[in-house]
Amino acid sequence: MTDPVFINKVLIHLNDKYPNHVHMKEYFKTLFDNNDQSQHDIRRSVTDILVTDELVDLASDKASRVFLVINKKGRDVVKDGGYEKYLEKRATQTDRQNEVDDLTYKKLRYDVANSRRIFKTYWLTFGFAVAGLVISLVLLVLKLIELSRQ
Repeated sequence: MTDPVFINKVLIHLNDKYPNHVHMKEYFKTLFDNNDQSQHDIRRSVTDILVTDELVDLASDKASRVFLVINKKGRDVVKDGGYEKYLEKRATQTDRQNEVDDLTYKKLRYDVANSRRIFKTYWLTFGFAVAGLVISLVLLVLKLIELSRQ
């Protein structure tokens, strides 16, 4: 009974009641027979799903009764086609995020390999640079000596 269609029905009901809050126990009594003991578990699981997905906020009154208040994200889900579309969109985003994570991991591997190569050859390239500087300075001094003799 906690399929996306049922959760979508609860979200639509919450959206219709906005900005008023909905007491889930009273709402579920309208959906189930009073003798049906499964409504408590279903109510709890639906509430957990809605709160975990951050589609509703919990509120309470002075009598410590807990209410659900739909938030902006929940209203957007209802407006954008319901909970089923939200799940499809989230699955697509998860696939994209997995692809980005995979590419990031590959890039990090190449960066580490490149850093190791640079670390291993650092003193060699530094030595060539120093040798080139020394040769340039020697040639400059020789050229200056040659020019001063003329």
